[in-house]
Amino acid sequence: MKKSTDVLRKVRECVGSAYPLIGVGGIFTAEDVRSKMIAGADLVQVYTSFVYEGPLLPRRLARAL
Repeated sequence: MKKSTDVLRKVRECVGSAYPLIGVGGIFTAEDVRSKMIAGADLVQVYTSFVYEGPLLPRRLARAL
């Protein structure tokens, strides 16, 4: 989670705000989503957490945000 967020932050600094970025890696909670968005993500990918948490994950994250 930390390493992918750091990389995301550096990529955002390099490409600016006009290029859409997707935050990936270790996103299980709303706080994780916030961290990725603060680092510069426009979207987040929750593939692994969706597998482990199930189909209610998107609703839980959306409500917590």
